[in-house]
Amino acid sequence: MEAVVRDSSNSLLLVCLEQILHEPQRLLETACGSYRHQLGFVKIALHNDASGRALRLHLWDQSATVMEDIHSHCADFMSRVVSGGLEEHRYELTPGKAFTRFRYHFDADAGHALAHADGLTDVLQTSVTPLLAGTIYGRRSHELHTVGNVLDSTMTVSAWGVRASEAVVIKPIGARAEDCGAIAGMPLEDVKNLLMYICRRLHAST
Repeated sequence: MEAVVRDSSNSLLLVCLEQILHEPQRLLETACGSYRHQLGFVKIALHNDASGRALRLHLWDQSATVMEDIHSHCADFMSRVVSGGLEEHRYELTPGKAFTRFRYHFDADAGHALAHADGLTDVLQTSVTPLLAGTIYGRRSHELHTVGNVLDSTMTVSAWGVRASEAVVIKPIGARAEDCGAIAGMPLEDVKNLLMYICRRLHAST
């Protein structure tokens, strides 16, 4: 999966997308694992192996309706900006009471992340890094970040390790644990159309 991320020609990514389009069971699995995020992007689950490692594609095809929460992840990941661009903002937790800290982990039986409140905190922004098309970057599961100032139609592809860590998400005071997750699943035809659109874009760029 890391090879797909490192391949700046996108030929391996195209092979993966076209295989999904031509294999009904894989297309169904992709639709079941994908969803539209409130931040304006679609998270497409391209592959999940038996160990829990995953390959995902994010497509920002709509304007964001809210700001992204500061968060870490349940797994390490490596990502490449396929097209467009964005900014990554990195943070550290500091003592304070400006935000609610939630901790969450992936529950295999539930099929999604489960969260619980873990007190109050403040945050300190430590860096802002522009990430343009072709940039490859990686993060350890414990590192806190957000992305912002995403250009229209930006795409990223990312390879994820096993979801073995507890993650953190920082939310406004008054938020609930139920606000921290999303339930996967998209209509099959919507996912098929998105994959066909992405293939056309990648072919046009080669």
